[in-house]
Amino acid sequence: MNSLLRIRWVTWSPLPYWTDRFNALADHPGVELEVVIMRGSEASYAFKIDPSTWRFRSRVLSTRPGEAGFARVSILPRTLQSLTSGPRTTRLVMPYADATFVLTALSSRLQGKRYSLFAASTADDARSGAPIYEITKRWMFRNADWCLATGPLQAAYVRSYDPRARVAIIGNPVDMSRFATMHPNDGGRRDRLRAARGWSDRFVIGYVGRLSPEKDLRTLIRAAATLTRENMRATVAIVGSGRLESSLRAFSAELGTDVQFIGFLDGLALGDLYRSLDVFCLPSRSEAWGLVVNEAMGMGLPTVVSDRVGSRSLFEDGKSGIIFPAGDVFALAQRLMGLARSVELRTELGAAAQNAVQAQTISAWTAAVVGALRDG
Repeated sequence: MNSLLRIRWVTWSPLPYWTDRFNALADHPGVELEVVIMRGSEASYAFKIDPSTWRFRSRVLSTRPGEAGFARVSILPRTLQSLTSGPRTTRLVMPYADATFVLTALSSRLQGKRYSLFAASTADDARSGAPIYEITKRWMFRNADWCLATGPLQAAYVRSYDPRARVAIIGNPVDMSRFATMHPNDGGRRDRLRAARGWSDRFVIGYVGRLSPEKDLRTLIRAAATLTRENMRATVAIVGSGRLESSLRAFSAELGTDVQFIGFLDGLALGDLYRSLDVFCLPSRSEAWGLVVNEAMGMGLPTVVSDRVGSRSLFEDGKSGIIFPAGDVFALAQRLMGLARSVELRTELGAAAQNAVQAQTISAWTAAVVGALRDG
């Protein structure tokens, strides 16, 4: 029988997709999980956080945004002691791009304890820093028991710092059951949902996420304007909120593009939105992963992403998804026009996307994490 595996996982904020994973990890036989939350909440997140659903032990080191990170409070001795305390066999898992975790890694090594790093960045989205910062990251990767990478692009990023780093690809899943409808076999549901939004005769391109500069929504809006000039009845449905909403509304009006700002959705409401779309697009100039891609693919949508989106490794370009050069309006417009003109192509890509993402499950993620940390 395997011995008890004690895991202390440090995270910034317990968003729903992480609590789903932590619950599964806590339920795994032979695992004792403690989650250390460096921030209790983020004002920019609209997700409802409900600790009553958590099946794992947790504690908060900082509850106000700004107290964690490079702020002085995050590197006080009591913070380091809190992260590295406990039995020598405890497996500490943490991010790496922060002074707190650099000192925690050093403290762990001085005490003869192990640590692993959660690696979510790619070479495309990572922010390079001062030479000392880059040297520090290389040291952290080299001395970690494991680097738990969300996908192959993230694993390649780790190995660009240290080819000898121990990397385990654990995946980056979402729980698709939260999008389930009470009437899964209702064939007319999609038609009714589209009619209710006035989309019955529209080619609807969806986006889900923050309205922030790195998402590059102007490229998507410009591409949709190209479709409109070609007499294609294109609508862009933007789900989410952010500080750019007013400027994007003005930009859409200036171009004469039909853009509908729907606001934040989650759960069944978001599932119904996905069901109503023809295509999903994530045009980001910088995106470590983009879990909305998992969601769209899982809902059987043909998915178009830029070549700076980390989750593009989930599919093969042209077969189970479509990739375009970030910021290239013409390239994006051409790909969207091809999809607009062919229901058959959309159906084929959507089915292939759904099949490609099936391996990204929470149970597979849990098994990969436990397997790596036990081996460590």
